[in-house]
Parts: sequence; structure tokens; C-alpha cells
Amino acid sequence: MHLGVSQGFTYDLQKTIDDSGDCTSVSVSNVRLNGEALDPVATYDVTVNNFLADGGDNFTTFATITEPRLDGGNDLEALINDFGAFSPITPPSTDRVNELD
Repeated sequence: MHLGVSQGFTYDLQKTIDDSGDCTSVSVSNVRLNGEALDPVATYDVTVNNFLADGGDNFTTFATITEPRLDGGNDLEALINDFGAFSPITPPSTDRVNELD
């Protein structure tokens, strides 16, 4: 499983699949924001829902962050409000994550 990403954020994803069809490792490379490579020592703000922020779906790194979290409110409510304000909504492109063979 990998995260959907925001507009302007792209990366390459390489999975290793064993003979039984199980994914044994994942490698991420070529991470970019608006075409620029991310700085590995810089600090970036990210937005996720509470479930992921608490480490859900095995995204445990989020749960280790000690910086204070800003509460953006109920994510489902925000989505419904966004649909109401900006409908019809065009789905985003699917080329933000490049899954390599």
C-alpha cells in the first residue's frame, strides 16, 4: 500500500515481489515537489487524516513524530464541505506515483 499524493508531489516506487507473489520490500526514489528534488535534511509539513497520523495501515513513522499536531477538524466533514463548495470535482491524474517494474 502506498499513499496518494498531493498535486506537485511525485516519486518512483520499486517493489520486490518474491516467488509466492508477496511484496518483500519497497524502495522509493526520485522524490520531487513541483519538479524539485526534496532536500533530505529539510523539514516539510504534511497533512494526513487522524488514522494515518496515529500510525494506521502500518504507516507507523507518523506515530513517532513528537512535534505538536495541528487539528484540522473532522476529515470526512471537510471532504463533504469541499465537494459542496467545488463541485463538480475532477479526479486527480494518476501519474504522481511511478511504479517501476
